[in-house]
Amino acid sequence: MSWVTIVQNPIWEYDDNPPDPGGAQTPLWQTSVNGIRTNPRGEELYTNVRHKVLHTGRPSVPSEMNKTFWDETGFFRFETPTTGTQVQFAITTTSDQIIDWGDDTRDNISAGTTTITHTY
Repeated sequence: MSWVTIVQNPIWEYDDNPPDPGGAQTPLWQTSVNGIRTNPRGEELYTNVRHKVLHTGRPSVPSEMNKTFWDETGFFRFETPTTGTQVQFAITTTSDQIIDWGDDTRDNISAGTTTITHTY
């Protein structure tokens, strides 16, 4: 068993080799490969997830997260080594987005090219 960060949602991780939970969940567990199973609609699901900040190091209760959803969100991550400075970004999106700046602030941007300025 090892915990792997979910790239598109990096505050969560999934178990790539979860133990058999037993009981009624065993048939679902048996259909998973490397901690991921496919539901009847064809969506992939992480079969055992935990929040990295809230639950790190704790045993987890089997819980699922929709991998297909996160794969399709278009999540991207970038880092800037800037502090105390104003930074300007040009971002092009095909849908409305929320930018989480990582400093407890967020901006909503509309589809299309938008110039965003943020001060860290």
